[in-house]
Amino acid sequence: MEKPTSPKGSAKKAGTVPRLLSIRLRGGETASGTAFLMPIQSLGPFLSSRKGGLLSLAEPKGFSAGGTGSHVIIRTSTVLFAWADDASLQVDHLAAGGARRRIHVAFDDASSVDGVLSFPSGIRVSDFLARAEEFIPLRDVTLAGATRTSVDLAVNFNAVTTIRDLGPAEAKAGATPAVAQLSTVIKRRRSSLTLVAPADL
Repeated sequence: MEKPTSPKGSAKKAGTVPRLLSIRLRGGETASGTAFLMPIQSLGPFLSSRKGGLLSLAEPKGFSAGGTGSHVIIRTSTVLFAWADDASLQVDHLAAGGARRRIHVAFDDASSVDGVLSFPSGIRVSDFLARAEEFIPLRDVTLAGATRTSVDLAVNFNAVTTIRDLGPAEAKAGATPAVAQLSTVIKRRRSSLTLVAPADL
């Protein structure tokens, strides 16, 4: 039988790298633990590809249920978003030079975050989101309790209720986007996306 080689008995696959992840769960609880990723993996695709929707974390901290233990297994469906304490772990592998829009993301537990959505140039935000994986990248988020001023999140798209387009990410802070009156809200209903005007919410 192969002996576990990772901290405190949590299985580690050969060639993987330990990464400390912080997780915001539905309901507001924040926890952390170590996941093992391949060197070329980025956070969003890693979370989206968990078999059975299960995420295993070694040396967990902050999980209120179940007492203490050397590792914990959680359902990715219970995660609002996650981020890496190590800035070297990318949230995705999208090449630089694409479009960048600042958006407001509202979740089904009534919480929300603002950040920058990066996506390939030449397509609409709604088209990008319609083809998105379970966890989408949201960059440059100011998050209370994070170890860095600005973090990049992997956001659970299934926990999102609305996404409001706030304009180009390059706009100066406090400036009103020129297309403010034409901005749309993207509302996710089950597996489909519908564009609705703000007045219709």
